[in-house]
Amino acid sequence: MDFIFKDIGVVHNERNERIDDNWGNVISKIILNEEIPAEAVNNIFEFSHIEVIYFFHLINENEEMNFERIPRGLENLYPVGIFSQRASKRPNKIGNSICELVDVNNKIIIVKGLDALNNSPVIDIKPVYSCFLPEKSRIKEPEWVRIITKNYW
Repeated sequence: MDFIFKDIGVVHNERNERIDDNWGNVISKIILNEEIPAEAVNNIFEFSHIEVIYFFHLINENEEMNFERIPRGLENLYPVGIFSQRASKRPNKIGNSICELVDVNNKIIIVKGLDALNNSPVIDIKPVYSCFLPEKSRIKEPEWVRIITKNYW
């Protein structure tokens, strides 16, 4: 089954290259498309965080995608499946990120910590409800996740 998504806006920030680390202080502007009315963001300022769903626009369709790989190519780690990691070379090249909502000015949403590159098309935006998030103490993950994300934020 094929799906067609229409972007609702675009990310603007200083990150133009695929770099895996230091996203925590990146400030991004999400500029909504002309056809999205301003009322679409009414009351979003009541939330501290939003989830941004975006498209990995710099991943070439012909670029090889492995269903199993070693995270970040670190030789001291072991191969894991694509659905066990957050790599950008994915079957559908969709990214998502929970980020801090800094400000909203008409149809410009300013966020901190969005790990999307400059000019990434935004597919959707959702508020973060705390009741949808698991307690941190209940999240289970392998040790290699802490290794590869040590400098991510």
